[in-house]
Parts: sequence; C-alpha cells; structure tokens
Amino acid sequence: EGAKLTTPPIEIVAQGNLAIEQYYKSIEQEGEQANLNELKVVLVGDGGAGKTSLVRQIFGDEFNKFESQTHGIEVRKYSFQSRFRPIKVNFWDFGGQEIMHATHQFFLTKRSLYLLVLDSRLTQEENRIEYWLKIIHSFGGNSPVLIVGNKIDQHPLDIDRTGLQKKYPNIVGILETSAATGAGIEELKTAITEQVNNLPHVRDLLPETWFTVKTKLEGLGQEENFITQDKYLELCAENDVSDETSQRTLIGFLHDLGVVLHFQDDPRLESLGILNPQWVTNGVYKILNSHELFKNKGVLERSMLN
Repeated sequence: EGAKLTTPPIEIVAQGNLAIEQYYKSIEQEGEQANLNELKVVLVGDGGAGKTSLVRQIFGDEFNKFESQTHGIEVRKYSFQSRFRPIKVNFWDFGGQEIMHATHQFFLTKRSLYLLVLDSRLTQEENRIEYWLKIIHSFGGNSPVLIVGNKIDQHPLDIDRTGLQKKYPNIVGILETSAATGAGIEELKTAITEQVNNLPHVRDLLPETWFTVKTKLEGLGQEENFITQDKYLELCAENDVSDETSQRTLIGFLHDLGVVLHFQDDPRLESLGILNPQWVTNGVYKILNSHELFKNKGVLERSMLN
C-alpha cells in the first residue's frame, strides 16, 4: 500500500509471508546486518543537452567545450555525504542519440534517481520532456526525477513547471545549471544529496552475507563481462545465501543498483547476468550502427551476427 518499509525491504514483503520468514531467519542465523547506502543516478535526455559535462562538473573536472557525444553508457562512482554516513552513488550517463533510445530499457531501473537534462535554449516540445517522463515512468516506476535545464548561460529555462509537476508528481525539483560556467552546480549537488537522504530504500538493512556476494560480483566485473546463473548460485552458496528467495531478491537489488544486469522475469535471459554494461551495450550498438546492415536495408541475417 505504498508504506515506506526498510525492514524487510519492500521487494521481500511483495513476495509474501514465506519470503519475510526467510529474511528474518537469515538474519537470525547470520546476526549481522548493514545499511545498503548506495543509489543509482540515471541521466537521460536528448543528445547535446550536456549530460556528460554536468557529470564532469559534479566530479570537479574541467569543462571541455569540445566534449564528444556519449555513445552508449558511461558509469562513474561518486560519494555523497548524507546525514548519517557517505552514500555511494553510481552515475549512469546515456548517449542521447535517437538510435540509442531502444536500448535504454535495459538499464532504466526502479530504486533510482533520474536526472532529466534539458537544453534550456530549446522549447519544452523540442526537449521532448513528456516523452522522457513517460519512458522513466515505464521502466523506473515512481522513481523521483530532477529536471535540470542546462546551458542557462545562453538562455533561461522556459517550461511549464506547474503543469508538469501536477501531471508527473514524481518530479521532485526543477533546477537550472550551466556546465560551462559552473552556475547551479552546487544547488544540483544539494538537491541530489537531499534525495539521497529522503529515499528510504537507500538505508535498507540487508544481511552482511549479501554484501559479501555483492563485493565479489563487483570484483568479478573487473575481469569478466558476464556470469552464468549456475556460477551466481554457486557464489551465493559459498557465502551462506542459500535459500532461493534470498538469491532472487539479492540479484534484483543488484540489478536496480546497476551492479549487474539480470532480467529474471524474462525466461530467455534469466540464465545470464551481465557484469559489464558497456560490453553488452557496445555489442548491441555494433549491430544497430553496422554498415553491412545499412547496405542490407536493415535486414539482419543470422550469418552476419558473428
């Protein structure tokens, strides 16, 4: 019913009484719990709005007016100081080109904070704000959205703020920035910190053994592009995450955080976990951008796939 549960996490409650019992049983057995303290921030918006330049400003990098357009995804990690302790934030920066939009659905997850970056020189319609807000709602559920009008050094942001917030109640703020001059960047950081503090799932209490599996998967991701389901289950068993409900819930958390990509509701894909999002994205874009495919009038023959 929309209760802001942190213990047990809402995903466990949604699976019913047995899942709740197993959650408490695992805590009884292991004793130790810790807060999640991690969040995925997803930047979306049309190409050329300045998403990458904004991320660079947040990280304290110099502005590059010749910044090349992002193809695919770039993931960067940042630490925000919350009221209690540092929160690890994974920034996912997407290429905004039209051909890339079909692959966004791989990565737009629930339990995220969305930054919808606009080019303030353009109109509301030219920025396709409603298109993006509908996409976010389709794949991100009720995740909060910060609208960021960038390039205000060239033109102030002119959108129907009241109308948009009334129609899309998950808009939690509308800000104006200039990645070129640094204007509004501190306000943006403050707004992100505020959302980090307000989102209850950031402080979900999870068994320590789940963190052990998470850390090991992150380590594997430095060396491997993907993991099979059997290997994942083996890793869980080795680290005392032995019941099926915990294994499924944990992989769901890790998918939403962007540690792995695992589409457990799709029987065609559930046997595979992607550890390196760039690897799978670049693979898909190789097909979408293929000159051979262009010459073949968009018809993809199986023989071309290798």
